Amino acid sequence: MNELVLDISKYDPNIDLAAWKAKYNLWGVIIKAGGNETSLGRYSDSWFERHYENARTAGLHIGFYYYTVSTNTSDAVKDAEHFASIIKNHYYDLPCYMDVEDNRQFALPARNLTDVIKAFCDRLIQLGYYAGLYTGGSAWLNNMYRNELSDYANWIAWWRAKWPYEAGDIGMWQQGGMRYSDGMIVYDDISGFHDVDWCVVDYPSRIKNGDTSYKEDTVPETTGGTAEDVISIAEGELGYYAPNDPERGSKYGRWMAQVTGEDWMAGPSVEIWWCCMFVSWVLNKAKVKVAGFPSQNTDLALSGGAKNLLVERTSIKRGDILIFDWNWGTAATDHIGFAKGSLVGGYVETIEGNVSNSVQNKTRALSTIRYVIRPNYATKPAPAPTPKPEPEPVVPDGYSTKLYQTNNTPMQRYEFINNGDGYYLIRNIGRDMFLDVRDALSDDHTPVRVWKRLRSDGQLWKLIPVANAFGTYYELEPKCALGMRLDAINGGTENKTGLWIHPDNDTDAQRWAFVQSSDGDIRILSVKSGLAIDAGAGVQP
Repeated sequence: MNELVLDISKYDPNIDLAAWKAKYNLWGVIIKAGGNETSLGRYSDSWFERHYENARTAGLHIGFYYYTVSTNTSDAVKDAEHFASIIKNHYYDLPCYMDVEDNRQFALPARNLTDVIKAFCDRLIQLGYYAGLYTGGSAWLNNMYRNELSDYANWIAWWRAKWPYEAGDIGMWQQGGMRYSDGMIVYDDISGFHDVDWCVVDYPSRIKNGDTSYKEDTVPETTGGTAEDVISIAEGELGYYAPNDPERGSKYGRWMAQVTGEDWMAGPSVEIWWCCMFVSWVLNKAKVKVAGFPSQNTDLALSGGAKNLLVERTSIKRGDILIFDWNWGTAATDHIGFAKGSLVGGYVETIEGNVSNSVQNKTRALSTIRYVIRPNYATKPAPAPTPKPEPEPVVPDGYSTKLYQTNNTPMQRYEFINNGDGYYLIRNIGRDMFLDVRDALSDDHTPVRVWKRLRSDGQLWKLIPVANAFGTYYELEPKCALGMRLDAINGGTENKTGLWIHPDNDTDAQRWAFVQSSDGDIRILSVKSGLAIDAGAGVQP
């Protein structure tokens, strides 16, 4: 399935859902229920009830989301409880999402942010709701342990023309609301600009059947996994650092304690070596049965039957289990991991657990490897994977803006998108980003940049006409800072003059001429200097 969904809030007033359903076969909506923000505290969205009633009248599938800036697990649990109190007694058959997109959250270590998300979603599940996560593509790939979040319904913002294969196992994709020709819908003739999403999971059937936890095993049922299954699962654990685990010991030790009934294995990670437990855990996840495993100790694994699977040390290949011996003068062995490939120049690339109390990639010399175990991996060929496009380069979240001599490049061309409330989004064509007051601050001299799409008043601008003998100029007032104006820094007239917001001072440094090209795009020129707003400057921190 691949169904059209909209996500809507107070910023989408009076949207005609019935018209969307009739014209574009709209299937569902995700409605903002409320949120928790520093300046507002916990709140309900002012359009929640009206959007909900309109969606019910239009016969659409319905889910909800809650925007939160919480950076600790305690606040996240309270947010989940507040979310549940808003949506209580409201019908839904799509997930209920935690909206994570604040820079303060992305500044957290991945361990901490992952724990905040899990605390919110797990509390929501405890309250009987089908929990999920909404976040941006860059954050999903770089700021959290997504292998630990696969238990939830994941909805990822990925403003591109094609499905984000790089994002892995997700159930819904926010494609955005731009006018692309490559696979995008042009729909701005119905109530303005709105975010478009695509749902590929039949959530209504799952929710109807009472599955609120989304705890499903994504490993295919086979007589045993493949070497690639093992390496893929092991790579998904890279970066795990046991001292940051909020629970006692390591996750692999806790699993072993549960499997064996030996509680001591869940003890402190600095005392309980867990390299063999990591290998055992990965094999179990991949459904690969190996004699001698699971085991907490390499020598016990060997004596338990793994010795029957030994191969020549020089024949190492991807997926082999390597047992290391730092001192060949003793009978005992010392360490264990997986081979990522074959020997090259007497060395092999590996994935290992309990390396400085973490899961890491390592390069090991053949001289340190005492035994090579080759599991009887499944030989049945896996179905051919869906062809994937080459991964797109990581795109920065934003760029600084400067005044620059006119050159008619896409970096100086803009699209004005009516938000429907007297304000406009101003999209830079070259960057595919929006004119933005940094962090939606209202302080004098706050920089103005172009930034990825945010649900923020810092990206909404009022166009205030100023009549003169030569026509009409405009002042631009940000919704986040009423009384402020888009302003050339210090009234500058030189190339590379930056932009900020500054109180209205009735000068030409705050007045802008809109020059439309033949294709409808607009250049924004400073009345004082004649220079154009250009987004071709450096990456914004």
